[in-house]
Amino acid sequence: MNAWNLALFDLIAAGHQPNPVLLWIASALAEGSTWVCAALIAAAAWKRPATRARVVFVLVVAALASPLSRELAAAIGAPRPFMLGLSPEYVEHGARAGLPSTHASVMFTVAFMLITDRRLRTVGWAVLAIAVATAWARVYVGVHFPADVAAGALLGACLAAAAQGVWIGVARLRRRTEP
Repeated sequence: MNAWNLALFDLIAAGHQPNPVLLWIASALAEGSTWVCAALIAAAAWKRPATRARVVFVLVVAALASPLSRELAAAIGAPRPFMLGLSPEYVEHGARAGLPSTHASVMFTVAFMLITDRRLRTVGWAVLAIAVATAWARVYVGVHFPADVAAGALLGACLAAAAQGVWIGVARLRRRTEP
């Protein structure tokens, strides 16, 4: 564990004497923010039928990001703060490796993919804001170190960039094959 990661954790996390209001907010974000994002994405797809193919593609990539993140975390084997006694586990969580954060990997993948589509950019920025808040919350409640969520954001950016390349490549192939 490097010093800057521990120092940032000490700065951000609730530790053993949390602020009750911040703990309530962080717990709500840590456990429920993905549902808010899902509702935003569903509403966008409902209101803009022309974006539905893109939304489905985003969801497929997000579904692939989750097991990829979990497999990377298992291979890396970095413990979570509560596993080291640095903080209580303020939200129920299994004692499995936490780097990269799967929440961050999926949420940032979705946000970056939505931002790259001008029709879904506003929703993408909203998801990005929620992803940042969730990253803070998951550190605050003791289930991640800052490096865990940063690695998840980086993985999300890489996956979104790769997916955007696939999306553009498929679009080019379709234009070449259309009469």
